[in-house]
Amino acid sequence: MRTRAFVGCVAFGFGLVTIAASSAGAASTPTSTTAAATPPGLLVVTDLPGTFVDAAPTTDTTFSALVVDPKACTETPVPIAGLTGAQSVVFGRTGTATPVAVSESVVSFPSARLARAAFAQQSKSAKAGVACGSVGFVPPGSTAPISNVAIAAVKSPLSKSTSFATSASPTPATVTNFVTFVQGPSLVTVGATAGPDGLSAADLKTVVGHARQRLGS
Repeated sequence: MRTRAFVGCVAFGFGLVTIAASSAGAASTPTSTTAAATPPGLLVVTDLPGTFVDAAPTTDTTFSALVVDPKACTETPVPIAGLTGAQSVVFGRTGTATPVAVSESVVSFPSARLARAAFAQQSKSAKAGVACGSVGFVPPGSTAPISNVAIAAVKSPLSKSTSFATSASPTPATVTNFVTFVQGPSLVTVGATAGPDGLSAADLKTVVGHARQRLGS
């Protein structure tokens, strides 16, 4: 899964975007409300290495997944069907020379079976993106890419049967790693800026572990 908060509309690794499609098919503001406190199940600043500040967590009723066309090597947001809701939060690290962000999205379904089905779709799309090597982002209501992002597979800290991991690079100097996993009725993506100021693979593994604990595992 990918969310798209790091560098506009091209930064997130395979997962979720809070882009809602209007009746005309164009992008519109997602339906969301800002939570008064961190909702259960989401990461908090103490789960992260170093010093971070967080934006207020949000609760969304409409979430979209980035779906790759394997022939055209393009990706576009497609609304996720059957979800009961979604929560997300973005953190920014302080005191670094370059921007560093950590994000988490948790999409909930009525059952674990539906969550696994959504995970399977996202895993298939991620494999298509990796096979392409680079994909063009086509926003809702458009027919041509407005930006490109390089996609690569990275090692997931979790079981391959319940997770996958990718990196997204809109520029060679800007790399974000994402781990997507399914746990019970939830589909979760944790993303983190890589590089000298960003999170190491060990850091990301630790953060993903905290995310699983927040969900009750």
